[in-house]
Amino acid sequence: AIILDNEVISAPQIREPILGGTGQISGSFTVESANDLAVLLRAGALPADLTIVEERTVGPSLGSDSIAAGQFASIIAGVLVVGFMLFAYGRLGLIANIALLANVALIIA
Repeated sequence: AIILDNEVISAPQIREPILGGTGQISGSFTVESANDLAVLLRAGALPADLTIVEERTVGPSLGSDSIAAGQFASIIAGVLVVGFMLFAYGRLGLIANIALLANVALIIA
């Protein structure tokens, strides 16, 4: 039998030895039941039982804190990129920065 998570998925009869690690299940399957069996076999089982170590509820303020931290990091990264482009490329860096800011404005808009 094919058992997945302590539940019998299929109980085919073995008519010949399984050689090379592959086998074939034959029978009077409908297309739908064959697809269902294939999906179950592809899904696989968890390697071990799930043990809940900790469970807690998080308030909405954690999400807003993460958004604020992400915005702050984006601003710092943008300033560093603009500064590097100016330092490394001079006047051409200024043109590249203008193009970069225009791209960001078009993406956000």
